[in-house]
Amino acid sequence: MNIKNNKLLIVYKERDAIAVDMLRKLVENSGLDIQFMTQLEKVWIDNIGHNGLLYDHVLFINNIKGTKGVGTIATTRFKESGICIKYDGTRGVISTDSSALSDARNYYKFLNEFVVLKESDNEKLLSGETLNRTKRNASHKYFSKVVLGKTKIRNQQLVYGAKVFFDNYLMDFLKEN
Repeated sequence: MNIKNNKLLIVYKERDAIAVDMLRKLVENSGLDIQFMTQLEKVWIDNIGHNGLLYDHVLFINNIKGTKGVGTIATTRFKESGICIKYDGTRGVISTDSSALSDARNYYKFLNEFVVLKESDNEKLLSGETLNRTKRNASHKYFSKVVLGKTKIRNQQLVYGAKVFFDNYLMDFLKEN
């Protein structure tokens, strides 16, 4: 597929680096001609108005200060299991809401989608031990927060969101002007 613009800047908070790592690995393994750059939120804030001009496209991971408008005006392309992918023009966002998976049924539905990732992509996030503990504690009202914790759920959502974005939306996003 022919892409018009191949410079992609990803702005993220340190806690969300797992999504950046996943996207970087997917882009590198794909052989696509994409100049992939990353920037932490604090650097972005210090240089708002400058760095964005150097890149054809900017993708924000979760809520980044100074980018509130991106999430409100962009078109939602994917919204499932607390993962939302939005973009319009040259700006986009992948965001997560771990509270969407606090119910056992919702979390199991998400796990069924998540485990389709190659073992190497998700082995740190979804070990057999985690699955067994989840099954044992599924009756607990707040099992996903107790068993996995909010951070682990957000990380699983970020990995899955990065994969969904890469597989289904990256090329379309890069074609946008």
